Amino acid sequence: MSNNSLGGLRGKLTRNFNIELNLIREEERSKKKKEIIRNKDRWVRAINKLKRTDINFDDWYDSSEIPEYIKWSGKDFEKIIRILRKRLKYIKTEKQNG
Repeated sequence: MSNNSLGGLRGKLTRNFNIELNLIREEERSKKKKEIIRNKDRWVRAINKLKRTDINFDDWYDSSEIPEYIKWSGKDFEKIIRILRKRLKYIKTEKQNG
């Protein structure tokens, strides 16, 4: 008799755990999707700003500085954004210096 009640309790705990785990995973997926959308917007703004200010944009963009494949989230994306910011800063200082 104790085996049946223990098994029933174990089943309820497992079911509740799986429900909570699925909710957590769905929340993480939702956060990741939102981050990707935000990062794509940041990318578009930075690229448009560079296109307007950098006369050598096409040559620079085709160089090895920008990777072929872009990961839209995490540290990899932040590295790419830093590269774009450095280029913008370089163009601004170049224009100021003459």
